[in-house]
Amino acid sequence: MTARILPFPIANSARAPAVRPTRRLTDREMASIMGPNLADARPRPGLNARRSASLTRILVGFVVLLAVLFLATVLWAHVQNVVETMLQQASDMRGM
Repeated sequence: MTARILPFPIANSARAPAVRPTRRLTDREMASIMGPNLADARPRPGLNARRSASLTRILVGFVVLLAVLFLATVLWAHVQNVVETMLQQASDMRGM
């Protein structure tokens, strides 16, 4: 049984391509393909972990903390008000 070549490119893609003899690469071609040597690579600069905490950073952090606490307090007061209103409406509906 001989293999048939179908006219569709997808059907032919499963076939292994014919291996042709190739020439040996020169050192220059091999170096361009392989890229730079890993031993010659320099590491990326990392974050400086020894940065001192300046007064500005401390003040900004404090203001952010106050803002979060303020928003949490306002949200808590709103939720309490909604719950109180719903309970009042429920008790009024029971009395009808």
